[in-house]
Order: sequence, then structure tokens, then C-alpha cells
Amino acid sequence: MPEGPEVEVLRREIEPELVGLQVVKIDRSNKALRFDVSYDEMNQLSQKTIKAVTRVGKVLIWRFNTAEELHFMLGMTGRFDWRYSDTAAEKHEHICFTLKKAQSVVHEQLVFVDPRRFGGWRYFARPTRPSVGVDGFGEQRCDLGWIDRLVASSRALKELLLDQTLVAGIGNIYASEICFQLGIHPALPGHQVPNSMLERLIPMIDAVLFDAASRGGSTLKDYRTPRGRIGRFPELAGVYGRAGSPCPRCQQSEIKRIFIGQRASFFCPQCQVMP
Repeated sequence: MPEGPEVEVLRREIEPELVGLQVVKIDRSNKALRFDVSYDEMNQLSQKTIKAVTRVGKVLIWRFNTAEELHFMLGMTGRFDWRYSDTAAEKHEHICFTLKKAQSVVHEQLVFVDPRRFGGWRYFARPTRPSVGVDGFGEQRCDLGWIDRLVASSRALKELLLDQTLVAGIGNIYASEICFQLGIHPALPGHQVPNSMLERLIPMIDAVLFDAASRGGSTLKDYRTPRGRIGRFPELAGVYGRAGSPCPRCQQSEIKRIFIGQRASFFCPQCQVMP
């Protein structure tokens, strides 16, 4: 499932290719996505120019020269692909953007593919921030209101890290890695996290997310960028997916797997002791 780092990698790749392109037309399939844009809203964007491509949490945002925006949620299996003139439409293709440079007659097509259809898109007539918490790529350092909610909660720390209303962009892989890097048990309740650990947690979040983005994010099954780049972060992860393997830090204990909030969680029982 594409998380914050995967969406950031996508943003970095397509922004220089999309900015300045004009929408010629938008086509969509007759199969509903989890979030959809109406035909009237699609027509609003005809001849509009993409001004910027940004991101908040797991949401990719196209900003147009008219202040309108498109927000994309990739869900479980969503991705973008460039369609070339000799390429047939993909089986699970749901949106096709025909684009061109100003004064050009050459058209390019970018398509949104989503086999499981848990992703989608939304139209906004004016700049709108997604209804999520602070962004995990640095914003959590500036707005610390989420810390108050974390320390007031009896929920497990890892479960809180996955709560997109607290910090947006952290996925299951990265929550496990953040806890491992901190040396804290992922099941520790939020209200039991010591202040000294909270001070380290704040910068550790973007450290892990930026590192993941620098490695292309994580490809477990479907994720790849429009240019075919896959994520290599899982190959270097400390604990995620490594149950039964020696801990890379202490080399004495095996990585264990437990379920927290119905999600697989990985940790070292020696390096991450429950108080």
C-alpha cells in the first residue's frame, strides 16, 4: 500500500514532467473508485494548466493556475503510468489525462490504474488541505499538538503512529521501523511513553520517512512510479518482515512478530523491552 514515502517519490518524479502542461481532456471508466470526481468537475479543468504538484501525508495534490485542485488517494493498489502511442489501455485503468504543452499539438497521456479500486480522486474549486494530521516529513516538528493527543491515549504507540489524524504519511512498515530505531516496544501505551523518548520520536519520524523516500519507498507488490522505479527500503529494514532472523542491532535475539490493531508488527524483544 503506497504510504507517505511512496507518494513523495511519485511527487518528485512527476512534478517536473507535469508542471506547465495543459489539460486537453479527461476520460474515466464506468467503474466507481472509492473517491470520484463528477463529469461536471472534470469538465471544469479543461484547458487549465498544472501549476504545482504537492503532497500532504498520503495525498498527492495537483494545483492548477486557477487555484483549483485535484487530490489523489492511491489506496491499496493505485498508481500512475504514462501511456505511449503504441500502448494499449491497461485492464484496470480508470482515469486518463490527455495533456499538452502550451502552443503544442503533441499530446501526452497519464493514466491512473487501480486494480482493487480503493483509491480515487477529489476535485476542489479552491486550495484545500486534506483532513489529516501534521505531515510526517517535518511538519510534526513545528506543530506539536499531536503529542498531547498521543500521551493522553491508552492505545499502543505503533497504532497511534498509524493514525493519520495524528501524523499523516506513516505506514505499517515505517511505524515498525520508527519503534525499532527508538528502542521502544511497539505495544507500549501512548501515555506511558517517557518524555525523553518523545523528544527522540519527533525527529525520528521524518528521519525514517526521508530515508525511505531516498530509497524509492517500499515495493511489496504493486507499487512502482510511472517511470518504473520500485522501492528498495524493505531490503534494508531493521525488523519489518524479518521474523525469526537475528536482530541486526544486538545479534542475540530473534525478531518477533505480533499483531497490534490487527496489523503485523515486528520488534526485537531484547532491544525493545516492554517496561
